[in-house]
Amino acid sequence: MKTGDRCCLDLKKRSWGGKGAFEFTGFVEDKFKDKRYTVVGKLNEFFNIKSISTQQEETIWQANPYPENSNHMYNFTNFAL
Repeated sequence: MKTGDRCCLDLKKRSWGGKGAFEFTGFVEDKFKDKRYTVVGKLNEFFNIKSISTQQEETIWQANPYPENSNHMYNFTNFAL
């Protein structure tokens, strides 16, 4: 099924200090090129989408927390353990 909707993301460049690492912003537009949603997040933490018309924000994806003592296990996730 093709709706004609399109998502445009702007990936932030990573600076020497690490600020802006993995951050992105963007928008979703319909087939008539009307912007419907804004998106914001960090590739390794979360993905939020916000409706332009209702201003309602929703978290679409959030990373799972690290297991206890993961700093002693090379920061492995549960997937790697």
